[in-house]
Amino acid sequence: MQKVLLTAATGNIGAWLVPKLLATGAVKLLLPTSDARKLSSFNNSENVSIIEGLISDPQWVEKQLQSHEIDTIFLCLFGIDEIFTAFNFLNAIQRSPCVKHVVYMHSRTSQTLMNILLINFTRYLSACGNFLNEPDSAINWMCPHTKIKPPVEAALRNIKTFTHTIIGPSLFFKNDYRVKDAIVRGRRWVEPYGEKGTSRVAVEDIADAVVTAIRDRGRNWNGRKIQLGTLKQFTSEDHAALWSNSLGFPIKAVPSNQESLNMLEKHLREELGPVWGRDLALLYAGIVLTGLGMSEEDYKTQVEFLGREPAKYEDFVMKVAEEWKKEL
Repeated sequence: MQKVLLTAATGNIGAWLVPKLLATGAVKLLLPTSDARKLSSFNNSENVSIIEGLISDPQWVEKQLQSHEIDTIFLCLFGIDEIFTAFNFLNAIQRSPCVKHVVYMHSRTSQTLMNILLINFTRYLSACGNFLNEPDSAINWMCPHTKIKPPVEAALRNIKTFTHTIIGPSLFFKNDYRVKDAIVRGRRWVEPYGEKGTSRVAVEDIADAVVTAIRDRGRNWNGRKIQLGTLKQFTSEDHAALWSNSLGFPIKAVPSNQESLNMLEKHLREELGPVWGRDLALLYAGIVLTGLGMSEEDYKTQVEFLGREPAKYEDFVMKVAEEWKKEL
């Protein structure tokens, strides 16, 4: 029975991941949280333990890893102190003799703004892109929460006390719910993706990938980074056309220029505050500049890893458009 420490259980990925892991019948989950009430739905599961504490406290993390004999970790980080938490957590893992593998993942999404790290297997949820080998990838973007991914990935590759798998998703399908009013009422696509566009990914595919990485235990995928998402990179015009066809009325894409980026930052600043407003505006600027996606070889690896093709963004748009049309 694997013993998995899983953070961010209340988030978008966690909501899919926890049930999938429990359904395997092969794991016991330790869920750290600052508010146990948010995880009360899992109180009756004999394979779930909920503990209150701060994952930013490395001594507390070490204590939990050792006292619960954790061999696998899924860590979701959020905030401007992310890099401190990530490296302190990695050090805590190194000090724990039970940990065997880490999975690391970070999602580039203004909806969830998270990093995820898994161990027995350490799994780290990073972001789509070959940060360490491609000079034109997001490693050169100015976006702060993307800038910290390469050093964490590099650290994972250099730590020899446990195996690791890196998960690199592109932009979530579910982000589109955030711009529903602009699409339905304003009839505009307001997210600037430029002419190079971005890959898109379903949360369900991320959860399935994390389950696969955990169950693999570093036997077949140690040291590998799995890119997740569509092979096609959808431009701003592609997004507008898909929503236009699905909703039955014209949607116009805003131009991918500095004016649009400034307007987007203004909105995000009001919604999320000045730090994240600028950070996410820089994220979109990076997508406009270089695009966000994967190679055909990366896509084939994803299909092999998932054991199937990833979800299609076009299918998501059609399904959600049918829901929205009922509200009009």
